[in-house]
This record gives sequence, structure tokens and C-alpha cells, in this order.
Amino acid sequence: ASAADNVSVTQVRFFVDGQLAAIDSTSPFSVAWNTTTAVNGAHTITADASDAAGNLGSAAPVSVTVSNAAPPDTSAPTVSISAPAAGSTLSGVVLISASATDNVGVTQVLFYVDGQLAGIDSSSPFSVAWSTTTIGNGSHTITAIAYDAAGNLGSSAPVSVTVSNAPPPDTTAPTASITAPSAGSTLSGTAVISVSATDNVGVTQVRFYVDGQLLSSDSTSPFSASWNTTAAANGAHTVTASAYDAAGNQGSSGPVDLTVSNALPPPPVDTVPPSASVTSPSASATVSGTVTITAGASDNVGVAQVQFLVDSGIVGTDTTAPFEVPWNSTSVPEGSHTIKVEAYDASGNYGSSPAVAVTVSNAVGATPPSVSITTPSDGATVIAKQTFAAIASASSGINRVEFLVDGVMKAKDGKAPYAVAVDTRKWTPGTHTVTARVLDKGDLSATASIAVLKIPDVQGAKNQ
Repeated sequence: ASAADNVSVTQVRFFVDGQLAAIDSTSPFSVAWNTTTAVNGAHTITADASDAAGNLGSAAPVSVTVSNAAPPDTSAPTVSISAPAAGSTLSGVVLISASATDNVGVTQVLFYVDGQLAGIDSSSPFSVAWSTTTIGNGSHTITAIAYDAAGNLGSSAPVSVTVSNAPPPDTTAPTASITAPSAGSTLSGTAVISVSATDNVGVTQVRFYVDGQLLSSDSTSPFSASWNTTAAANGAHTVTASAYDAAGNQGSSGPVDLTVSNALPPPPVDTVPPSASVTSPSASATVSGTVTITAGASDNVGVAQVQFLVDSGIVGTDTTAPFEVPWNSTSVPEGSHTIKVEAYDASGNYGSSPAVAVTVSNAVGATPPSVSITTPSDGATVIAKQTFAAIASASSGINRVEFLVDGVMKAKDGKAPYAVAVDTRKWTPGTHTVTARVLDKGDLSATASIAVLKIPDVQGAKNQ
């Protein structure tokens, strides 16, 4: 700078952009300025001079431009994952955030999950949205890399997180098709039914049906079932299959029509006769009025019918167990008579019971026994333990009242009121016949029957 004063200049101060750069107190006044300490671009230089009296004079500003080649940037950015926290359990869409700094500036941050790029952000604050549903449940690692304009990069420390997403509900049904035997085939002996089944998740089992009845199931591919066609009637049959997955979805195959043709074995020759016995009235009993004659009969194949004979004359026939017929004892003279039964099977074999001698007494004043069921009512529904009750009368006095279910005696009572407790829990569901039979002191008998319906026991009935 050039500086003058009427007395003398004591010092000159030099300024760059208003900031004191240096001072010189000796003429010629000058200082050295290292422009590399300033950024490239426009700058303003000014100076002021002062004398010993403190008077100050300023120079007009001078505008200059600094243009120095920039040094290469070799400093890498620093970056760290700020969210989510290490050890977090995540689901759905989460935000991955990073903190990144650089000596010049961060240009972008790349986010990675298990080494795969999940997103890029070039503006602070650096973050990306990550849908955890695109990756399997379990442990995963998140990292980030920050870049500056010079291409320097810095990597974050890895952060381990756990992904736990509920799987979406499976509503897709499996598909199933019967691959063997082919439609229209004629089968005999043991045949193998094969099914091809697929599912978007997995087939858990395949069920095989013949004519709508379950044959068997298979839970392992290849899915197949063995069918013993000798257990089916010769002729047309339909095979179907249903495939199931773990969600309970079901897919059914189309029906396959087949023909079974097995040689029929000759039927065995039945030469075994049935056995038969008179179960009521008892031997030496005195009877009057209408008496129920009951018989026990069994056969190796099956009893076709039982004939009831009094003095060798047929008084009735029954084809259904329990075998019994009513006999009007007034149709024969007073006195001793014999009762016998003959059981026949379908092959014509028959067996005769021993004869039972009874005495018919229909004298005036003699009253045959009578009985009626009071509990349960006809057509009633029974469950669990059931009380059966009856009223009975006879002029000669009551010996006992027996309670039968489908012809089989379940209980008896010899004292009025005539009532017994019967456990129905082991009965098969359906209609059953309950019979009350009274025997008087002379072994005369009478019966009364009703029908009841057994239903499956509920929990309350079981507890009862």
C-alpha cells in the first residue's frame, strides 16, 4: 500500500474480506498473503493507515479473484446405523436410518440387508423404508455405505436384527387327479389307486374313496392306496380322491368310473342245523288265556325262521329275533300239553328243541297276568342311565317282572313297584325294543313292548 501523512505514517493494516490479514509499520508498506488459505472465488482487499496521533485513513477496497487448484479429497466419510437398534425384532415395513458425515460432504448412503441392496438416499437425514415381508423370518444383518463426491466411501458396523412376520393365511386349495387306474378299466384282485396332488404350500394327505366311502388315506408322496376289489361287488364302481393341505383346504379329483370283475367262489355247503330251545313258559308251568311262547335259537350262518308247535301242531312262525308268538291256550282242552320249537336256516337245516310240558287251566275265575310299561313312554329318547318301570297284575300273584332289550333280558324285579335302572351308554344309537314280561305264581306270563330311540351321549349324560 502507498500511505502518506503530514507528519508520518506509523502503521498500515491489511484486510481480506474484512478480516485483518497483517500489519506493516515500515515503508514501503506490504504483506504476503497465502491465497491457498482462502476459498477459490471473489475476495475484497482493504487497508487503513494510522499516524502517531491516532488519525486513521482508509484505502478504497480492491476486488480480486482467488483461483487455486483444489487438493485431492482422500478422506472417507463416516457412517453408522442409527435405527433400528441392534437386537430388535421387526415386522412389516420399517425405516432404516443412518448418520453420515464427511470433510467435504456426503453425496449418498447405500443401505444393505444381508449384503443385498435395500435402498439409496442422497439427502440427509439418510433413511430408506424396508419391507421385512420380502425376506424370511429369522436373523438378518443391516449395513450402510456412505460416499462423498471424490468417490471415497465409509462402511458402517453391521447391525443384527430379527424378522418375525406372521405368514399370510393359506386359502389356496390343493389340486388332485387320479393317475391310475384309467377310467373304464376292469379290475380284479388287489388294485393300486395312484393320485397326483400339488399345493402352493404342501399336501399333507390324500384320501381315497370308492363309491363315496373312505377306503384309506396317504400322507406321503407319491400318493397311493391298495384296494382289495374282492371285497366289492362285481360291477360298476366310482373312485375319487381328495387332497388336503395344512390349512385344511381341500381339493377333489374328478371321478373315475371302473368295473370290478372277480370270479365268484362257490358258496360253502351249510350242513350244520340250528339249535333251539323253549325259553318261556317254563316246564310244568300252568298257563291260561293268551300266552307268549318265546324261543332261543342260534345257527352258524343264521336262523331263517322258528316254528312254534303245541302238541305237534304249528301255532305260529317268527322270522325275526327275539323269536316269539302269542298262543291262545283256550284253543286246547284243559290239562297237560307239550310245547316245542323248530329252528330253520336258509339251507333247510333245522333243529328241534326239547318238549316243554305245561298245564292249561282256563277255569272260570282264573285271571291271566297282565303287564304294561309306564317308564319310558313309547317312542321316548333315552341317554345314559334310564329307569324302566312297569305295572303288573295276576290273580295267582306275581313271581317277577323281567325287562328285555331287543329280546335280551337286562334286569328283573320281584317286588312292586317294578322298576330297574338300565345303563344305555353302551347301546348303539338307533331304535331299540323294550319289553316287560310278567310271570305269575303259576308261571303264566304276559308281555308288553315299546320302542325307544337311543341317541349318542353328550358330556352331561356321561357325567350322569
